[in-house]
Amino acid sequence: MNPSVHSGQGHSLAVCRTLEQWFANGGCSVTFVMVHSRFEWGPHHEAHEFVCGLPPVSSRHMATSLNSLHKKATATCLDSWSTMFQNEKYRGHNFLLL
Repeated sequence: MNPSVHSGQGHSLAVCRTLEQWFANGGCSVTFVMVHSRFEWGPHHEAHEFVCGLPPVSSRHMATSLNSLHKKATATCLDSWSTMFQNEKYRGHNFLLL
């Protein structure tokens, strides 16, 4: 888990909203602890090993944040521009071809 400011924080907030009723009961709390996997801390390492041993959910990478969607849109635009730039009518005559 990345505790810094990042585009995936919306997912964390969605989880907290879902647990709102549980928090309303009083006496309930959630604590987030940042531990690098290289320390192999007991519960964290167990969870890491368990998850790494599971079969993949999907064969393709799923977009899970606004940042990943932005990266995909940018890559698509760059690919499209590179393809279209090969056409002389699109490119015009003001570029020196090397």
